[in-house]
Amino acid sequence: MPLPRRIYLLPLTFFLAGSLGTVFLFLRIERVEQTRIVLENRLLAEQVGRRLETFIDDRAGLLSHLADRQFRSADDVRRRFAERAGQLVGRYPSFQAINWVRPSGEIAVVVPDSTNPGVLGRNLNEHPDPAVQTAIQLAAAQDGPLRTPLIQLLQGGKGFAIYQQLTDLAGRPLGLVNGVFRIEPLVDACLPDSTLRRRVSFELIEGQTGLAYRHLGDPEPPDGTWLVDVPVRVVDREMTLHLSPTASHLASASTPADEILAVLGVLLVAGLAYLLHLLLRRQEALRASQARYRLLVENQQDLVVQLDRDGCFQYVSPSLCAAAGRPEKELLGTSFLDLVQEEDRERTAGVLARLVRPPYHAYDEHRSLTVDGNAWQAWSLKAVRDNDGLVQAVTAVGRDITRRRVLEEQLVVSRKLQAVGQLAGGIAHDFNNLLQAMLGNLQFVVQDTNPTGQTAEDLQEIERGIERAMTLTRQLLAFSQRQRTLPQRQDLRRLLENVVRESGPRLPDGVTLDLALPNGELPVAVDPHQVEQVFRNLLDNAREAVGRRGSITVAARRCELDESDCADTPHLAPGPFVAVEVRDDGPGMAPETASRVFEPFFTTKAVGAGTGLGLAAAIGIASRHEGTIRVASAPGAGAVFTVLLPSAVRDEGTTETTGTAQTDVAGADATILVVEDEPSVRELAARALRRVGYEVLTAADGREAVAVFGTRPATIDLVLLDMVMPHMGGRETCAALRAIRADVPVLFASGFDPGALREEQEVGPDDEILAKPYGIPELLTHVRRVLARASA
Repeated sequence: MPLPRRIYLLPLTFFLAGSLGTVFLFLRIERVEQTRIVLENRLLAEQVGRRLETFIDDRAGLLSHLADRQFRSADDVRRRFAERAGQLVGRYPSFQAINWVRPSGEIAVVVPDSTNPGVLGRNLNEHPDPAVQTAIQLAAAQDGPLRTPLIQLLQGGKGFAIYQQLTDLAGRPLGLVNGVFRIEPLVDACLPDSTLRRRVSFELIEGQTGLAYRHLGDPEPPDGTWLVDVPVRVVDREMTLHLSPTASHLASASTPADEILAVLGVLLVAGLAYLLHLLLRRQEALRASQARYRLLVENQQDLVVQLDRDGCFQYVSPSLCAAAGRPEKELLGTSFLDLVQEEDRERTAGVLARLVRPPYHAYDEHRSLTVDGNAWQAWSLKAVRDNDGLVQAVTAVGRDITRRRVLEEQLVVSRKLQAVGQLAGGIAHDFNNLLQAMLGNLQFVVQDTNPTGQTAEDLQEIERGIERAMTLTRQLLAFSQRQRTLPQRQDLRRLLENVVRESGPRLPDGVTLDLALPNGELPVAVDPHQVEQVFRNLLDNAREAVGRRGSITVAARRCELDESDCADTPHLAPGPFVAVEVRDDGPGMAPETASRVFEPFFTTKAVGAGTGLGLAAAIGIASRHEGTIRVASAPGAGAVFTVLLPSAVRDEGTTETTGTAQTDVAGADATILVVEDEPSVRELAARALRRVGYEVLTAADGREAVAVFGTRPATIDLVLLDMVMPHMGGRETCAALRAIRADVPVLFASGFDPGALREEQEVGPDDEILAKPYGIPELLTHVRRVLARASA
């Protein structure tokens, strides 16, 4: 039966609809591009404003530190102020000047004096700008820093000054510390990227009309359409940052590529419409042919079908009927695409359409609708042609490849996790350096000041913040698999009771937490600290899910997994397991969300409320214990996370941790080379070692370390060596040093787990490793122990 004539209107309809869709898509892309530029501009303005605030706050903090009762008298200030101020100016060149102002208003010390001629001896009470006199009076009457508005500086140019009262050890006033900033170099220091300077124009405004600074990214004036206003706090005053992209940047973002793509899209739709017309004509010719034949292979396990040119079944094998759960009479005459999952139909239809052209055969993999649910099938298809070369039918042989596809997807995810894990490990290394500097300087403050009262509480709060940051670092290390697993035979019951007992008090009053455990021991061979981290993460997620009212249940049971239970997880081995379920009655998750919960940096929490590493780290820990975590959830039905851990069938040797005896560090007499690429950590270690009498040499990387060591190899008693550095890493640097002197003692420092470093042969089994972040007592203890071992 020929196709009706009106069916040939389909190509025209397709062309019109496709052309309208292409035009709509073009307009949509233009609008999205405009929105992107606006959002990019606002984000950039906020970044510049935050950077400027942080930059100035840091400098104000340095002035406060300089003024914090470090001098005994005015004579002491005269002797030592220039030296200490010079150290700050040398390290932070953004200062125009740091001055000591006597109580009378006279500038007694100017640093640096070479770039501030004519300032020394000037009386600020006679400054032509009354705002300076007001700032001096207010600063002398209060503790904190005080900033002037924008003024004409004595050195020339516009800027502002920060005043901080200077007192002696008894709190008596010795005048003021005066930090002077010229606005142009200050703003330029916050914008080191030359590309950024060309892309944006901005103005820094104080008050309503006080123009402090103006930067034009190019000679053309900025377009007010894209202007963004961001408030900026400079010490104790509010300013406004006006920022907009330059005309040249906007011009570069507008290219004819979108118009070209739109034209090509219309041409493509026209070509497809023409191809559709040809296809319909060929389908009509094929429908005229009534020849059918049946295949000889009725009992194959593979799926065998024959299709007409419309893609409808002419023959189906019993194996396909069994897989589809439908009899042959229902399938004959229906489309092959009806058994293909909707998301894969368009691609599979394209594969069928290509069979009418050479090479007349194709291979396709898609998800099919079967009696057991969706299953991956691989099909080999071949066109059957008559003597004239016209395609009359299609024969196809299919096979179930679900297990193979699952393994391939797991391999892709594993490689992605490995790549992101390497990134997370690098972040943890840099983060450990920051924590190292904060922890060491905090301990210096405590040692030097012996604080009490509110100051002691404030310092304790800082230490607690560092501990929370160290917890995040451990999560990164666990996710990046740079943290060694030390399995011990444990009763999982006790671990669960500890975690539930600690988590209970943190729950809102309207949330209940129940623990359901079977009788008897639940033996597992695990690293207790890491496994506790898994359950804490799961309980934290459950608490977020239920909100302020709901219930959470932690239930454990013994189970036996067979090969089918382990099929989707290659590293699982059949046998006895302990299953722990963490259930909540929260809103649940859609399937697409549940499928991504273990991806790194994926989170459903609000911005800033979560890192997206908790569950990724949790499943990483479970996998290293030869277990896994499975999730079951649906919208409105809560969520169940099931942790599977192999049951311990025999006692495992427990790993004992022996404490390190404290070593006396007083009276040190040795020369130590500190090799560390992070300046703050390097200076911290050198300062701690010098305070107890060591002679300290420093190097910023491995090349410099080899050069310094080569000048006096016989007199250097110990090398404190960072593992991760530019140019030469710790292992390469150690080899180069020992090529000069084979018996030089080396103390390695690393933010990675020491056991993992030894397992990866980054260091030798007898080498001493100091884990970052380390405290000052811990550093001195390791140094003395290595020196004692070397001299034995």
